[in-house]
Amino acid sequence: MKNTDSMNDLLSATFYSCALAGAMYDKEGKLIDLNRAMITAFSLSDKHDFVIDNLFDNVVLNAHQQDLLREGETVVCDEPVPFKVEMIHSDCDDSIGYSLWLLEQGKSEVDRENRLLMGQLAESRMLMRMALEDGKLAAYSFSFDRFQACDKKHCNRCFQFYGKTNTLLDKNRFICRALSSVRKPDDSLDFFYLFNKIHDEKLPGYNVIFHLKGQDGTYKMYEVTGKGADLDEEGVPHVILGSVIERNEHEHEEHQGAEALEMLKSTFLDNMSHEIRTPLNAIVGFSDMLEDEADPVARKMYIDIIKGNNCALLELVNDLLEMSRIDANMVVWDFENIYLTPILNAVYEMAVSRVPEGVK
Repeated sequence: MKNTDSMNDLLSATFYSCALAGAMYDKEGKLIDLNRAMITAFSLSDKHDFVIDNLFDNVVLNAHQQDLLREGETVVCDEPVPFKVEMIHSDCDDSIGYSLWLLEQGKSEVDRENRLLMGQLAESRMLMRMALEDGKLAAYSFSFDRFQACDKKHCNRCFQFYGKTNTLLDKNRFICRALSSVRKPDDSLDFFYLFNKIHDEKLPGYNVIFHLKGQDGTYKMYEVTGKGADLDEEGVPHVILGSVIERNEHEHEEHQGAEALEMLKSTFLDNMSHEIRTPLNAIVGFSDMLEDEADPVARKMYIDIIKGNNCALLELVNDLLEMSRIDANMVVWDFENIYLTPILNAVYEMAVSRVPEGVK
């Protein structure tokens, strides 16, 4: 036993002190540890900041390469830096994990630039994770190319989340199949409506609101925003980047109510400005005509029209004041029987001058 422990300690020390940058993974593909050369190569503060923290769930290895690893094949990649991944076997030829080693480690400017970029990527991922993990916000990316290349049997990671997610989406894997089971049936919009809207109409951005079902069976409202990226020569985006924000249903209804109220106010002001201009135009017009009119009968008619429009204008102002009192909940209602004929005649007299010829 002591000899075995000593051998394990020696192998462990050899791995950590090896000049070649390396990483070890368990048989599920989850990262176990990095050696000092790998941490130094990418200026990492934590092993989980390494861009490949899971061999079967990352943005570097594609689905085909992951399948080869599962079959025991060695996979060699050239980007973002040259590296290889191979299976580690036990004495009885069973898989016990995987190793990843950087290749062609040199002092060239390209190597240094690639290591710098990888380090910056790891730092950005760490900062984003810290910013998103406690909030109601999730960031996401969606690749049309990966989605179209998916074999519908193995997840091609076309849709990736960062931050808070809906757990029923199985950590966002196979979302194209899971979405229909967690989306509220009454909602006509969803992620893919947003993606296709931006893609087909070449929009710089768009946002939609819909509901997703949580673990307790209740639906929560989400506002999803997307922006196109990786545009081709025709301006069609190949990637959608965006955010998912959990919204309060009550706040959303209040926001919609406020928008509707603002629209009603705008419409009301437009109508009132028109209604006020009508009697004013009549007053100004017949006042000018009255000055030059010598016929007593015509002058009497002009004066009556001016008085009538003065009364109409005064009623409009009183109505506005009355509406202000209603809005302030200060109105006092006084109910009484009235005779409609004079009211209808007054409405007719105000409208008849604006009716086109041939209209009754």
